[in-house]
Amino acid sequence: MEKSLIKEWIESNEIEKASEAIENLSLEETLDIADFLHSQLRETNNNFLRNVIALALADCRYQQAAKSLIELIQHKNTKNSRGTLLYALGYLDYEESIEELLPLLADRSYEVSRETYNLLEPYLNNLDEMSKKRTIENIEKLIDEFEEEIEFREHIITLIRE
Repeated sequence: MEKSLIKEWIESNEIEKASEAIENLSLEETLDIADFLHSQLRETNNNFLRNVIALALADCRYQQAAKSLIELIQHKNTKNSRGTLLYALGYLDYEESIEELLPLLADRSYEVSRETYNLLEPYLNNLDEMSKKRTIENIEKLIDEFEEEIEFREHIITLIRE
C-alpha cells in the first residue's frame, strides 16, 4: 500500500478506507511509513483513525510514538478515547512517563483506570513518597465521590419504595 494513497484518503476524510489500509499493512510496510503515521497520530482529530494509527505504531514497536501517545492521553480532547492509546503505549517504553500517568489511576473511566493500572502495576512499589501520597489522595477523593453517588442512589431507591 502506498503512503500517498493513505495520505490521500486521510486528506479527503475517507477515514474508513484509510483505517482499513493501515490495519492491513504488513509490519515492513508499517515501518516504511511509520514517520508519516506518527505525524498523522499527532495531527488527526478523528478518534477512530488515531486509535488505528496508535495500534499500528505499537505493533511495529515504533518507540518515537511514546511521547506523542503520552501527550495525547493527557490532552483534554481525548478524554473519552484514551483506553486504546494507553493500550498501545504498553507496547512501547513508557517508564520515563510514569509520573504523568499516575493521575489516570483515579480516572472515572473503567477502561482508562484499568489500562493505566496494567501499565503501572510493576512500578507502584517503587514510587517516591510524594508520588505515593499524591496518588493515594487522588484515589481516596474518587472513592469519596463514589460514596456520595451511592448514597444519592440509595436515597432514590428509598423514595421509590415508600
